[in-house]
Parts: sequence; C-alpha cells; structure tokens
Amino acid sequence: MKLQLAELHKLEQRLQGIGNDYVNKPLYKTCPLAVFAKRMERIVEMYTNELATKRSLLEEDGWKHITRREEGLVWMSVWLNQPSIVEFDLDEFDDLCKTELGAE
Repeated sequence: MKLQLAELHKLEQRLQGIGNDYVNKPLYKTCPLAVFAKRMERIVEMYTNELATKRSLLEEDGWKHITRREEGLVWMSVWLNQPSIVEFDLDEFDDLCKTELGAE
C-alpha cells in the first residue's frame, strides 16, 4: 500500500507540473486526486501505527511476563480491537471508491 501511495503522490506531482487545476479536478466522477492521496495516506498511517502497536506487544519476551489475568485481558483486547484502525475512515474510503469507480 505504501508503494501505491508513493505512486499516487508522483502522479499528483506530475499533474501539478502541468497545472494546479488538474490536481483539483475530479479524478473519476467527483473526487480530486488530492483527496484520494490524503485518504490513502491516512489509511497507510493507521495500518503502520497498528503494526507498531502489535510489534511492541511482542517485543522482548512477548506475553510471557504477564502474571495476572486482568493484564492478559488488556493485552488481548489491544491486540484484537486494533485501536489504531478507524473503521469509519475505512468505510468512508470504501464508499468513495465505490462511488468514483461506479462499483455499486
């Protein structure tokens, strides 16, 4: 996804080279390229943060140091609930893509 985001930013820069008007024109039906890039950047950031959270939970001895049930439940909750992932943002991006690409 980071590669796709980088390609999107390159495309945005190329369009800016042609003229700023092209960056703000709808890419498909209604959404400008800048909006796609910003939303995709947010999604990449969410998953990057979530991966960092999960890696921190597994560092050193992983879960071996947990001695109390409550502590284990908190760690399990953090792992399962994915606090860095905002479902609303994902749903909104999915709806945007469906609208723009006519996939509905």
